[in-house]
Amino acid sequence: MNSFSEARSSITSAASLHEREDEDYFSVDTKACIRLSRPKTTPDALAQNLHVALQELCLHHAGLDSKNVDPLISSLCNKKYLCKLSLAFNRLGDTGTAKLKKLLVKAPRLKYLNLARNHISKDGCAALSEGLRECKSLRHLDITENLCGDDGIISICNAGKFCQWTDLVLSRKGVAGVATLLRDSKTLQSLACYLNGIDYQGAIMLADALMINKSLQVLDVAANPLGSRGLFSFASMLGRNSTLKSLDLRGCDILREEQHHLKSDGKRSVGPSPRAITKASAVGWEKLCSQLRNDSKSKLESLRLSFNPIGDSEVRTLCSALEKNKNLRALSLSNCDISPKGISYIGTMIRKSSLTALDLALNTVDKYAAKALGSGLKENLYMEYLDLTQCRMRDSIAYIAQPLTSNTKLRTLLLGGNLLERKHLLPLSQTLMSNTYITDIGQVACRCEFCEKRGVKNMWQIPKYVSDDVKQIAGKVAGKAPGYASKFLSPSEYTSESEKSGCIRALLNRNRQALQRKCRLAFLMGLHKSSNSSISKTLGSSSI
Repeated sequence: MNSFSEARSSITSAASLHEREDEDYFSVDTKACIRLSRPKTTPDALAQNLHVALQELCLHHAGLDSKNVDPLISSLCNKKYLCKLSLAFNRLGDTGTAKLKKLLVKAPRLKYLNLARNHISKDGCAALSEGLRECKSLRHLDITENLCGDDGIISICNAGKFCQWTDLVLSRKGVAGVATLLRDSKTLQSLACYLNGIDYQGAIMLADALMINKSLQVLDVAANPLGSRGLFSFASMLGRNSTLKSLDLRGCDILREEQHHLKSDGKRSVGPSPRAITKASAVGWEKLCSQLRNDSKSKLESLRLSFNPIGDSEVRTLCSALEKNKNLRALSLSNCDISPKGISYIGTMIRKSSLTALDLALNTVDKYAAKALGSGLKENLYMEYLDLTQCRMRDSIAYIAQPLTSNTKLRTLLLGGNLLERKHLLPLSQTLMSNTYITDIGQVACRCEFCEKRGVKNMWQIPKYVSDDVKQIAGKVAGKAPGYASKFLSPSEYTSESEKSGCIRALLNRNRQALQRKCRLAFLMGLHKSSNSSISKTLGSSSI
């Protein structure tokens, strides 16, 4: 699944991101793995029942504090196989965090530690850093939504110089410490500093460090007021960094610049005053497009620019750069206020671009923009994922669906939230009759006569069908009429009838099954490269 399947969600705080993950968190209780959110048992009772072979322990909203965490830590010190520990959404505080030092010293295999939202201040970070220096096996550390401050983050980053971390998730200041860690680290591969209040000055420090760093591959600085000057710093860095593969700049106001203005009391200040902030001279944007055009040094593969208002001229400059870029594979431009004219520029660009994933959700796509996109998709040789969620599309969908008849690359075309009726889905249904490659169109309700007759109201509802044997005896059940099973269909009848009627659900299911067969066949061919006979003939279609 492409990483842009999550890019449609709005930029929220780190807290809301953790809350959303916690809602989807499923409870697991085995000897080797325990995952509990809001457990009913007390921490003392839970600590007594931990198995010696425990490998993963996740306790969210467990009510842990500095007083009741002692039995749990003492029990975990004897678990030599522990490799993942998540204690997010508790109240450990500085005192409880300091007690983790004993565990970090005695955990030879611990690789993942999550202490998000535990009321940790700079004193707790200083105590935690002492234990982190001794935990050489740790690779992932998350301390978001704590009150660490600059001094606390610097303490954590200083400890990272003695470790081999690959993933670090921070928030709330401390940019200078992070920049120092980036300069010295040779193992850090992922850094998330979203919602950190980083301005253009912090961007300069991070960009300078990344010019030296040779290990970082993923950088997330979303929801920070970088401005145009911050974008210029990161764009300049791309010309001297050959390892960064993913850059997230969502919601960073990259086409705005901060200017000096006067407060009401007459003092000079620098900040986001509505009257002082004007449209930038696009210096940062021009620098970014220039680096994307000359991609001989940069190896950037994923770029997220969502939630940044972009004008038509800026889109045109970006498209001209991407036509010559051969490294970028994924581009996110959702909710960028792109006009239909800007979308038409993108449609022209994808004819020559090597992009495999494009997110245009929450923009406006009228029939002229749709015609440009359809024409580009017809000639495109690489695109596999296109997101057009909530793009105010109705009749214009026909201009995108018709050219896809001969497209053999596109796998995902998300059209949810466009209020499509039966007449709007008819061109898409006709396309899917001949296109056997598209497997997902998002949350679009199938409104064909077949689905309405069977009571299927959405694309994820399971239709009513039973096996052939059950259907034969269903009419003989006592108290049931002979025609009781007539409203049910066997799997074979459901597939044949629905495909003939142009049911989008059935056509997508057919494409998914065909793709699975191709994957299995490719796997078998890879195992039997020396075989001259066809694998499908040797093993039979049922084996594939």
